[in-house]
Amino acid sequence: MGSRFGRALSQWTCFPQTVAWRMGSFGLGAMLLLPTTSRAAYDLLLMEPDARAAACGESSLALSSGISGWHQQPAAISLQQGESLVLNYVDHVQDLRLLATSWGSDRWAPWNLGLSVVHLDFGTLEGLDDAGASTGEFQAGETLLLAGTGRRLPDVAGGTVHAGVHAGWLGGRIEDARSQALLCGGGLLWNRGQLSLGAAMRNVGTVTSSYGSAKQELPRAQELGAAWRLAHLPFTFSVGWQRVLDRKAVVRTGGEFLVAHRWRVGLGYHVERGDERLAGVDGEASRGFSAGVGGTLPGGFDLQWAWTSFGELGSLNRLALAWRVRP
Repeated sequence: MGSRFGRALSQWTCFPQTVAWRMGSFGLGAMLLLPTTSRAAYDLLLMEPDARAAACGESSLALSSGISGWHQQPAAISLQQGESLVLNYVDHVQDLRLLATSWGSDRWAPWNLGLSVVHLDFGTLEGLDDAGASTGEFQAGETLLLAGTGRRLPDVAGGTVHAGVHAGWLGGRIEDARSQALLCGGGLLWNRGQLSLGAAMRNVGTVTSSYGSAKQELPRAQELGAAWRLAHLPFTFSVGWQRVLDRKAVVRTGGEFLVAHRWRVGLGYHVERGDERLAGVDGEASRGFSAGVGGTLPGGFDLQWAWTSFGELGSLNRLALAWRVRP
C-alpha cells in the first residue's frame, strides 16, 4: 500500500486484537489489555469511559443511570433527569488517551435523548517490518459517534422497567489506512425496591470498510447485571457478566458506599484481569482491583475519579466531570 509500516497492515487483519507489528516492546493489543482470542476489531467499543462504572469494576450494568452510564447500558438514558453534559478522560497505560463527550436530555420526555463522541488516541508509534527494520513513526486512533433514545415502559412484576437503544458510526485509522463500521445496541433495566437487574447487547453491526482484505467483526457483547442495595448499610453490591463473541465469559463484581451525604466511594474487582496475575512479580498483587470516589459539587457539577490496576504494566486513571445544564 506504499505506507511506512509496510506489511503491518496484513498482520493487523490476521489478529487485530494483538496488532503485533513489533512496535517497540508492545503492540496495540497489549496497550488495550484486552483478550486476544477473537478476530473482532475495534476494541474501543469494550473500553468503559465512565469513571463511576470503572470504580465498581465495570460491574454496574444494573446501576447505570443517565447519560454517564449509557455506553455500557443503553437503557440508562431513559433515567436521565434534566439536561447534562459529561466529559470523561481516560489516561490509559502505555500512554493511550481516551476522551468522551456526552449530552443527555429529558426535554422530549417520555423519550430521552443522548449523544456521544468518543476518541481513542494511540499516540505516535514506531513501525517495524518483519526484518526488524524501522519503517518510521505513524499515528493511529479510533473515533466513535453515538446517538440514542430511551423511555420508561409499563411496570413488570411490580417493578419499573426502562429501555433504551443507541446506534453509531466508528472509524479507525492506522497512518494512511482507514476503516469504518456501523453498529447499534439496546438494553433493559428493571428495579423493585432494593433489587435492580439489567441486560444489554452492544456492538451489533458490520464493518463497512476494512483496513485490509480480511473482513473483521465487531466485538458484539452480551451482558447481564444485578445490584442489591443493603437495608441497614449505605452500600450497594453489584455483579456483572459479559460475553464477547467467542471469548470466555468474564465476571466483574463491586459496589458503592454512600458517604458524606452525596459522595460515593466505589470498589471493584475484574475477575478475568485478576486471573492473569503473575506470581512472584512486583506490583501484581493489585491486578484486577479498582477503586474510586465521586460526588456532587456546588453549581450543578459532579466529579468522579477512578483507578484500575493492571499489575506491573501500570494503572489506568479515569476522570469524569458532569454539568447539569438544566435540572
